[in-house]
Amino acid sequence: MNKLLVIDDDEDISAMLFILLRKDFDVSVVTKSEDIFPKIKNFQPDIILLDVFLTGYDGRVICKQLKFHPDSKHIPVIMVSGDDEILQTVGQYGANDFIQKPFEAETLLSKINNLVKIKSSSAG
Repeated sequence: MNKLLVIDDDEDISAMLFILLRKDFDVSVVTKSEDIFPKIKNFQPDIILLDVFLTGYDGRVICKQLKFHPDSKHIPVIMVSGDDEILQTVGQYGANDFIQKPFEAETLLSKINNLVKIKSSSAG
């Protein structure tokens, strides 16, 4: 089962995503920015779902750090935001995809599965 890491400081959204995704993925949740890299090292996710607006942090900057860090540079990242203008800048930070809140569960699952397939085919 593929591992998915949800990074979102809104505990309600994190819980909803956990419930939505746990039947298809081994899901782990991080709600504090300082826990991101230790969690990645220990959990070793196959894909990351990252909120753009985290308390005190910009998810785009975290995405850029993820893409430069040896433990996480190979992991696809989907950025999540309610602000559709973010779409124009997420690619500059290394994000592999973007989904706008609110989103349909099927759309999110499709984006995740597409990136997992791409990662699997490039790893083999």
